[in-house]
Amino acid sequence: MHGVLFCKEEKIRQDFKTALSVLGRHDEALSFLIKILSANFSQISDYPCVQFFELYNELIDLFYVKQSLGKYEESQIFDPEVLLSFIIDKIRSLKQTSGATEEEEDDIFAKEKLELNEKFRIGLIQLLCKIITKVEAHISEKIVKEKDLIKEIFREFLFASFYGHSF
Repeated sequence: MHGVLFCKEEKIRQDFKTALSVLGRHDEALSFLIKILSANFSQISDYPCVQFFELYNELIDLFYVKQSLGKYEESQIFDPEVLLSFIIDKIRSLKQTSGATEEEEDDIFAKEKLELNEKFRIGLIQLLCKIITKVEAHISEKIVKEKDLIKEIFREFLFASFYGHSF
């Protein structure tokens, strides 16, 4: 996981992601990888990395395919309620400061940071959608209601300018 999360070279992170994805095709490795990612999501998700979310999405897809074939029970590998709660909390914690100063608009590092934060947010939302669509309906409905997710999406993402929020 270290190569996916911490390496500064995009190509090397992609190679690590590909290797872990191939490894995840084996039943024992898949359950091990998902257990590690799920159990440590709150710490791992502090490192915005596109390859991390791509890998996690691939592994979740593969897990649910194998689950449909009777190879896994969800509760044996990860708790979708806890994971969904972590993801939603992480999305909420990523509120960006509104409006950049003129100096910051010209600063290439500030622009890169904003772009990275946007990719991070997209990765979180994609992972959230993936899990919500895969888990049983009563679980996803419970989490969406408890976390007031629909309101959050409307206010913070779809109609942020109307509600006075900006990214």
